[in-house]
Amino acid sequence: MAMRYRTGISIASNLCKNSTALRQSANISSLKSAAKVKWSYAHGASLKPLVNTTLGVVLEETTEKTPDREVFVFSEEDTRITYNALITQADQIAASFLELGLKHGDRVGVWATNVSEWVLTQYACARGGYILVNINPAFKEDELHFTLEKVKVKALVAGMDFKGLDHYSMLNNLIPELASSQPGLLECKSLPSLKAIIMMTGKDSSIQQPGTLSVKELLNIGTTKQLAQIYDLQNKIQFDDPVNIQFTSGTTGQPKATVLSHHNLVNNATFLMKILTEDHEESTIVCCPPPLFHGFGSTCSSICTVVTGSTCVFPSALFNAGKTLKAVHDERCVYLHGTPTMFIDMLNHEDRTKYDLTSLRSGLMGASPCPVEISREVADKLHMPDLIIGYGLTEASPCITINPITAEFEKRVTSCGIVFPHTEVMVVDSAGKVLPRGERGEICLRGHNVMLEYWDDPERTDKAISPQGWLSTGDLGSMDDEGFVYIVGRKKDMIIRGGENIFPTEIENLIYEHPAIEEIQVVGVPDTRMGEQVCACIKLKQGHTVTGDEIKKLCKDRLADFKVPRYVLFMEEYPMTLSGKVQKFKLTEEAARMLKLDHIKSHMLMK
Repeated sequence: MAMRYRTGISIASNLCKNSTALRQSANISSLKSAAKVKWSYAHGASLKPLVNTTLGVVLEETTEKTPDREVFVFSEEDTRITYNALITQADQIAASFLELGLKHGDRVGVWATNVSEWVLTQYACARGGYILVNINPAFKEDELHFTLEKVKVKALVAGMDFKGLDHYSMLNNLIPELASSQPGLLECKSLPSLKAIIMMTGKDSSIQQPGTLSVKELLNIGTTKQLAQIYDLQNKIQFDDPVNIQFTSGTTGQPKATVLSHHNLVNNATFLMKILTEDHEESTIVCCPPPLFHGFGSTCSSICTVVTGSTCVFPSALFNAGKTLKAVHDERCVYLHGTPTMFIDMLNHEDRTKYDLTSLRSGLMGASPCPVEISREVADKLHMPDLIIGYGLTEASPCITINPITAEFEKRVTSCGIVFPHTEVMVVDSAGKVLPRGERGEICLRGHNVMLEYWDDPERTDKAISPQGWLSTGDLGSMDDEGFVYIVGRKKDMIIRGGENIFPTEIENLIYEHPAIEEIQVVGVPDTRMGEQVCACIKLKQGHTVTGDEIKKLCKDRLADFKVPRYVLFMEEYPMTLSGKVQKFKLTEEAARMLKLDHIKSHMLMK
């Protein structure tokens, strides 16, 4: 037994020695491997702390500093609003909502274009503790009903019309009880939560629609006592309280109601303006053609203006390239915001050279992939050398990454920038594991900008936000060694051809280099053998021509064969959202019909 024991010790000792040697060898090897791996994770560290206040208090503090400065200019309606006028009218409207029976946390919908009464309602909600609900003015009756019922809107502030749509007539169709109801005391069977319809009448206060109030009337309904309640509320509203609901685009299924807090929006706007203005404290003048119902307009323009005591110019109720250029000229704007499509329209406008745009220095381009060639043209022809490209998401309030002005120009126009302050970003594979730098995967973020929830939708909220607080964006991209992020497209827009993953943005950026191209969108169309084929949908510049074969050769010379478009279509226009985004799912369907492929079912058409 003793011998066996000693032998066992000897064997164990040898095993330990061998194991230690192997482990040491493995450790050295793994350490060498680990040293080479740099993970696709970055933290937007900042020496400046987050702001712990509400939007209503921010407006009050800014007004105390600059009461007579103009905060909003609505060029088309010839309306100019000072900070003092904004807070005075916002408080009156907030007090009137109290008189109508609204209370803290109730939802107020705004269904209109870029008009002055939109921002009055926005800040009335912030001051009164109500939750502003942004509603696309292009919504038809069914879409409007879904929106109002989903979040239980109690008061709706509506524009008179939109592109030939009579909003009041649509409301009458949706709410048969409206015309015979007493204003502010609506009883609707199909929308039991809705109690008041307020119509925007612009400068014509004589307009009175049966069953409704006007925004002008809201400036007089609230009592002195209720106004005092609004003042008192400023010390009671919490910065984590919800202040805004923005609906996602709803390209598949019903749109989701994204709930955003004061903390989300105030901090996102504050740090965006610090980056845009290079942390200078002085106020500036921003031109905003994007719609207010979208985060680009309501946060990156309206709220950004208020947090810095600046002035925001809205050129027109709906985007118009000529009116935007004129507004920049007339108001001497320093910053110009827009989507790539908006900038393309301004670049190609026949009167562009008639306007003096030399006051421009910078601006923000975002909301959809930004073609490199267009970015270069904007910087040069629109006098925006400090152009910044950012990447965001409704659920992220909206900014996720942003290009610092200090970055070299090529970096600014080819990437979406570095991680936003006080935000974490990582790129993960399909299993949710962090990828090495340079590899493509899904973008995820965590931080102050992540939404509170999807309204009354815990299942989709839990699917979007992990237990660790990471928000899955549904966007595909990569992170380079310097931490700059590159977006290649939406997961649902990725083309899968015979098992090969193809990212439309890569092909679009290449085709944009051709001088005849005004705009290009690449989609996947169904194919019985490969599943999908690449289709390039092209808009040509006026007076220019190019053939499909020339486009294919351009791609074949620079891209792998499987990425070369099988089809090239020339189009006059694309299906667009009001916020200036191309509706790729509709474009895909249209391309399939044009190519007589719509009878083929593929996963692309079901994304």
